[in-house]
Amino acid sequence: MTDLPRKLLAESIGTALLLAIVIGSGIMAERLAGGNAAIALLANTLATVGGLYVLIEVFVPVSGAHFNPAVSAAMAWRGELPRAGLLPYVAAQLLGAMLGAWLVHAMFDMTVLQFSSKVRSGAGQWIAEAVATAGLLLVILRAPQGRAAAMVAAYIGAAYWFTASTSFANPAAVFGRMFSDSFAGIAPASAPGFVLPELAGAAIGVALHGALEQRKLPAGHRMSSRRQAIRMRLAENRPEEENARMKIRVATPDDAAAIAAIYAPIVADTVISFELEPPTAAEFAKRIQATLERLPWLVGEDDTGRVNGYVYAGRHKERAAYQWAVDVTVYVRSDARGSGVGRALYTRLFDELIALNYCQAFAGIALPNAGSVGLHESVGFKPLGVYRRVGFKHGAWRDVGWWQRELQMPSVPTAPRVFDASTFR
Repeated sequence: MTDLPRKLLAESIGTALLLAIVIGSGIMAERLAGGNAAIALLANTLATVGGLYVLIEVFVPVSGAHFNPAVSAAMAWRGELPRAGLLPYVAAQLLGAMLGAWLVHAMFDMTVLQFSSKVRSGAGQWIAEAVATAGLLLVILRAPQGRAAAMVAAYIGAAYWFTASTSFANPAAVFGRMFSDSFAGIAPASAPGFVLPELAGAAIGVALHGALEQRKLPAGHRMSSRRQAIRMRLAENRPEEENARMKIRVATPDDAAAIAAIYAPIVADTVISFELEPPTAAEFAKRIQATLERLPWLVGEDDTGRVNGYVYAGRHKERAAYQWAVDVTVYVRSDARGSGVGRALYTRLFDELIALNYCQAFAGIALPNAGSVGLHESVGFKPLGVYRRVGFKHGAWRDVGWWQRELQMPSVPTAPRVFDASTFR
């Protein structure tokens, strides 16, 4: 955690700005709405949605953009935030929340140091906070790759209106809003009644996410062979309706342009890929041909023939004893994410790798990337560890996590066979 101070700074600044947006827009809305509470809440909502989206996009590459102790606790529980980092994250968030409230007061020529007198209490509001926070964690954990910022912002905007509490859903927000006797404030005496349901709601959200994950093969379940057990696990991750909508076939150089179009924004706009310049279609044609000399490269296309995504395998290491291990990669077109394309492509790739006698698959994921982590773990990958600050992109050092999936484990492996595209069905 050598970059912890940088992450804490990001969490503190991000939380301060979030509270400034929430409280400041509430003050402005109340001043301009002429006593119309609905108009004031609408203005407060719109500012929060837009600001939250921007803040997540700005800070997620640095700290994960939690801005919320309940989110940080959930990420620590899941192993996506080191346990030792949880308390520093929470402290940075609480400090930022308080500073954000004070900043707003200074901007609006109000008394900087103040406490809210706005009582928010009652079973309805407590239940609302549990619901709002459970939904927030569920959205964060299940958001498709690259869509978390928009989905979280949209959910919070909706929860402003469908919950009785106007959806604080954040213990740091409760803490910061105690220091503002304004439209968005909460009396200190009311704060515990919000924080406790928020923490309970976060636990419920994590549990719901787990319940919605693909069912794993029960421990100790006996099959006629190891290979049959593996194929059963793979089959459980292959919904028939998803496969019916998508044709999976071997890639050809003719797919290079479509693949380049999928990959280009990932290279240019994110840190998901560590390439710095998007490869051309001609370069992809060479890569496809080189991979198919020994290993599978597959594409999925919809019923119009448009490529939805692609998946391929490469050698894990050059030395001979590594020959049964591969690195695997999958990318999905932005408007097809979250529809099962990645799972279907991985499932079919694993079938081919097993048939070729490969035993282990590895995947590297630039962190944070909850969508990719969720996809890989849904098809059986287990976390191994993290390369800290191993790549530098978009002005900052980046971590890469590594995941492993066992394909099969014979006592004595058979030498891997060369992939034959002509036999693929």
